[in-house]
Amino acid sequence: MSTIWVVSDIHGDSEILKLFLDKAAEEKADLILCAGDVGLESPGVGDLLANRSIPFLSVRGNCDSPWGWETWGLPIPPLFMVRDLNGREVFLTHGHRYALPEDAGLASSPGEIIITGHTHVPKLAKYKDAILLNPGSIGRPRSFSGPTYATITAESIRIINIKDNKTIREQTL
Repeated sequence: MSTIWVVSDIHGDSEILKLFLDKAAEEKADLILCAGDVGLESPGVGDLLANRSIPFLSVRGNCDSPWGWETWGLPIPPLFMVRDLNGREVFLTHGHRYALPEDAGLASSPGEIIITGHTHVPKLAKYKDAILLNPGSIGRPRSFSGPTYATITAESIRIINIKDNKTIREQTL
């Protein structure tokens, strides 16, 4: 089974993005999902993403310009995407326009993981028969949890503080 790392709201902080990408590579992440607000216009961010070693899927946040992605030869991200990962459907969005699958005209499915960003506050909760995940923000956190990201495996979802590696929240799947 694969290990998926989830990040959001980087807002151009290349130092914290480098730390995140280095940790993901060290821990052998198989895929990185980004819930938007990358900040490609900031120095260093585009280089880090263009030269990463791990596959990276992103949606566009309210602060992401489509032109920034083209400048770095990266595909322009959609506002939301749905993927089957680790045998579960995953709905990925930033949250500023579509917070739930229903907002995008889709039905949520049992066991689905709904990933959003935008609030900069980590969240792991049940929604109907689905799981809501907001990894928080590594670039501009707005909670006492500090800068956070999440990991998803076949066994669990964890929200982790990037500075001290402490698990903030965890849910068994």
